[in-house]
Amino acid sequence: MKKQILNLGRVLNRPDQKKISGGQPLPNPDCKCFCYSNSIRHTTNCQSLCPDGDIPGVYEGTPASCFRDFPL
Repeated sequence: MKKQILNLGRVLNRPDQKKISGGQPLPNPDCKCFCYSNSIRHTTNCQSLCPDGDIPGVYEGTPASCFRDFPL
């Protein structure tokens, strides 16, 4: 039964992903940032601030192009 349900799913293309994201730009898959919440590190979008208002940390190897539209 579980296999049948999984087979019904499909991979969404980028325009469909944008509709789900509210038309916001989709993050580059090479952009890897993180925030801490209660001393637990969570991966997050590099284009937004952390929930507590801090600027997210950056994983090594993240290209500088990930921050050109950062909302400061």
